[in-house]
Amino acid sequence: MIAVATLLVAVVGATFAYFTATTATQGTPENKSSVETTKLANIKLTATETSKSTNTVWPGTMNYVGVSVAASVEGENPDEKEYTVTYDIVGKVSTEVEGTFNNQIKYRLYEVNEAISGSGVSDVVNCEKVVPVEDGTTLQYSQTCTENSKLEEGEKVAEGILNSGEETIEVKAEDKTINTGETKYYYLVVEYTNNAGGPQNEDQGKKINIELTTITAKSTVEKSISP
Repeated sequence: MIAVATLLVAVVGATFAYFTATTATQGTPENKSSVETTKLANIKLTATETSKSTNTVWPGTMNYVGVSVAASVEGENPDEKEYTVTYDIVGKVSTEVEGTFNNQIKYRLYEVNEAISGSGVSDVVNCEKVVPVEDGTTLQYSQTCTENSKLEEGEKVAEGILNSGEETIEVKAEDKTINTGETKYYYLVVEYTNNAGGPQNEDQGKKINIELTTITAKSTVEKSISP
């Protein structure tokens, strides 16, 4: 016979004992720290008109407007950090009469790292004196202009044509970058091209407007340091 004993533990009204751990401290530490929130530098993007030309416009004439863009740290910069700013630059080319000039207005926007200043061949654009050419009983007037070679050494960031039927075209270069402490220069060159295939008399007395109007900062980050 197998004897089986079953033990039942009564739980109704029962109480259970348990251990309690206790902790004691010793010593009087004096290690203290006082911290401050950081101060981020205030980054300023400054656009300034540098120079422009107002050449009387003949077929072949170029004119330009220029601006400088500088990034700087304003106020406190305790860690002497450098920053990179991303921005857009916007301008426009327009006429006062819609649908004129027949695709003969070209524009080019350049970015260079040094200002271009001077007169004659050292200017942003250089235009030769207008000398009429006699063609039978007709005098033909046009002009030859060239761009300063320093423009081509920079970067052409936008170009295009004011198409027939348009009165205004926006000139825009997006996501340009500059580091604090730097200055960059932008020159918007507009050319009224010489149509060697025929007269352009219908364009006499009309105006071409050139503008670099808006610099918009989009973001600022700490400048990357190359290892």
